[in-house]
Parts: sequence; C-alpha cells; structure tokens
Amino acid sequence: MFYRKRFLIMGRYLYQAPETGSTYLRCAMCGRTFRVFKYRMREKAKFCSMPCCWAAQRAFMKALCDGRLDMLLADERERAKRARAEWRGAHEQ
Repeated sequence: MFYRKRFLIMGRYLYQAPETGSTYLRCAMCGRTFRVFKYRMREKAKFCSMPCCWAAQRAFMKALCDGRLDMLLADERERAKRARAEWRGAHEQ
C-alpha cells in the first residue's frame, strides 16, 4: 500500500484516506452532543446511538401510520401519481 496525495492505492482502485480529527454534532432524537470523525460526516451521522436511531424510526413509522405526515408527503404522492400516469400513457400506445 502506498500513500499518494491522500489517496490509498489498494489494487487497481483509489480510495480516499480518512481525514484526521473529529467534530461534535447534536443528536436529532435526544439532543445530546456526540463526537463524529470527519470521515463519517459523509455518511450523514444524525444519531448518538443505535437506540436513538431505532426510536426515531419507530416515531416516523407511527406518524406515517397515523396520517400525521400526509401534509408533508402530499406533494410527493401527487408527483409519483403523475409520473405513473405518464409512464402508463407512454407504454399503452
């Protein structure tokens, strides 16, 4: 393995070497601050722990089932219906 311009050569593929250092973010579920390494920022870290992630998923699913997200998803549903109708119209002819 050779390091060249912050790229790690593994076989014939180039992988970007992880950046050093870390930063602190606030958990989207509980609000606690947690440390994230800079190379993990590309993965969009939002939760401090797996239980917080699972709690957020449960809360989202409950809100989706209860209909509390209908206002947020109405535009996307209409867009999907139009796209389906256009696709059917193009394939029926």
